[in-house]
Amino acid sequence: MLNFHWFFDKLNLTGSKPQLYNGLILIATFFCCRIVWGPIQSFRVFRDVFDAYRNPPLTKEEGVPVPLWLAMLYLGTNIILNFLNYYWFGRMIDAVRKRFAPKGERVKGKGGEGEGGKGGEEAEVLVVVEGTEIKLDGKMVKKEL
Repeated sequence: MLNFHWFFDKLNLTGSKPQLYNGLILIATFFCCRIVWGPIQSFRVFRDVFDAYRNPPLTKEEGVPVPLWLAMLYLGTNIILNFLNYYWFGRMIDAVRKRFAPKGERVKGKGGEGEGGKGGEEAEVLVVVEGTEIKLDGKMVKKEL
């Protein structure tokens, strides 16, 4: 899905209906797998790890007990990765909204370093789709011939 999105950009089909449909399928797939199904599976893993920690094996033939540090490390990294999934899902939504905004519509976003920006400031950006002009707060940033 992501490769198709890239190919649409390279074939000058940025903002086209096929790219929109591809983006929506990509977001729906990400949502179903990473936002819905992922935390459910994480909960199951949490339950299994805590069960293994609370009920250590009685004999060496059954295995070795799970150390607390290992359980906490594994579960902590899983939580961090789940939060990264939520973050990236929000970024995907923002990217689609910016890419498919009506022509000439102003989209608010974080300003970057350089040309009067201190980074992290809110800035209004106007991208003219028909031409190759990019304006940042009314100042010409890039113009190709």
